[in-house]
Formats: sequence, structure tokens, C-alpha cells
Amino acid sequence: MSKIIIRKINNFEEIYKFFDDIFKELKPRFKKRDELLLKPNFVLEDLKCITNPIIVKTLAKYLMNKGYKVSIGDGGYFKNTADNVYKKYFSNSFKFYNFSKGEFVYKSIENFKSIEKVPVNVKALKFRDNFISIPKLKVHTLAKVSLSFKNNMGFLKKPANFMHKNFDEKIVDLYKLFKPNLIIIDGITGGELSEMICKEVKHDILIASNDALAIDTTATYLMNIDINRVNYLRIAEKQDLGVVDLKSYDIDCNVDLKSLIRKYRIL
Repeated sequence: MSKIIIRKINNFEEIYKFFDDIFKELKPRFKKRDELLLKPNFVLEDLKCITNPIIVKTLAKYLMNKGYKVSIGDGGYFKNTADNVYKKYFSNSFKFYNFSKGEFVYKSIENFKSIEKVPVNVKALKFRDNFISIPKLKVHTLAKVSLSFKNNMGFLKKPANFMHKNFDEKIVDLYKLFKPNLIIIDGITGGELSEMICKEVKHDILIASNDALAIDTTATYLMNIDINRVNYLRIAEKQDLGVVDLKSYDIDCNVDLKSLIRKYRIL
């Protein structure tokens, strides 16, 4: 049974307690001798559309206090976007990778259904089995939601227009190449309308799981978006990557789950 941890966050001091709960309940396994990558969504420089830098910094410091070698990395929509976000909000406090720059290689995807190879940043490859995905809770015009499956696109060469046809199938294929050890969805403020033009939704939640399909299904439910509209969830389920069924999850929430549902609009 997949475990989901959801916390209503009233202040930033509660974030550290949330991370303690993650280590206690989910027991994530990381390679302590290697760099551990935190992979946020820094698609633009607009705070309304990206993972909250405070969440990323707090998690980085938390992990460093536990003895992990932590780095941060993402590839923005434009080549310099991720660099600009990092310089503005992180003050060179951590090692940072801009996956929109540098050398790229084509990597084959085993058991692919729609895309056989993708151009991936070479530096991203060393984190394939040692990273934490930290997407923002927001909508997406193609996938309906932009969560953990979609967040892996930050490892690809831009522009990634080659992903747009059969988008749902392709982000499921991409997940087979990059599987996070842990997912933490930042829903302190969510984003509605679109992935690039966001209007804030005050939500005040954080969600964590080791199961990408379970956490994306749960987050979709909390965004009040019909799960049957989110095609990649069913595609992933049919490929035995998990189960799309909230009743089958072990959900640990500090308030009534239904009280956390908000209505997210999609353009």
C-alpha cells in the first residue's frame, strides 16, 4: 500500500516537522556517499509558477544537517531561467546545475510506448537514481496537471517541443528513465490557469510520497480536477507503474482530507 503524507502548513516552522515526518514514515533511501539532487520546477522566473525557493532551501539545509551532500538543479524554459532563479533566491548557498546548458546525449528508454530516445543533460544522468522531485502544485494545458511525472522534463534539452505530440504517453516513458527516490509537492501556493501563466491558489499544503503515480493522483484530487481527465495517470497504471485509486493508499493527513480540496481552473 502506497503511503502519502499530507500536511496543512500554517507557518514555515512546520516545514521542518513535515520533513521529520517524511523520514520517519516514508524512510526514503538515498546514496549518502553521492550527491543528492533536489529537482524543483524553475520553468520561469515568476514565483507564481515555480517551486517555492523557501521550500527548496529548507529541505537542502535539513538534508545537509543529516550529513547528505546536496545539490539543486533544473532546466528552465529559457537557457538562463534556472540560473536567474537560483542567483536571485539562493545566493550561491548550494551547488547548482542548470540542465538547460551543457552537453546532451540521447538516452534510450526501456519498454517505451511513444518515445524511444530523449536528449538528456549529461550532468543529470548521474542523479537518475538519487534525486528528490519537488514539483509545484499547478495545472498544465496538455497534461491537465504539472506534478511529478511532468517535472522530469527539466532534465531534457530545450526547447522540448518534441514531447508535445502524445504528451501523456511521453511523460510516462520519461518516468522510466528518471525515477525519483522521493517526491515532495509544494502546494503552499498552487498555480491555476496554465503552467506558464499562473494565478496563485492559496492552498497551504505539502504532500510527500515515494510513489509518483499515487502522489500525482492524490494531488489531482486535491485540485478538484477529474482524475479521468488526466490521461497519463491511467496510461501509467496500465503499464504497471502503480494504481490510480485513493482508497488503496495509506494517507496520513493532519486534517480532514476533503477540507483541503480547492478548485483549480485550466485555460
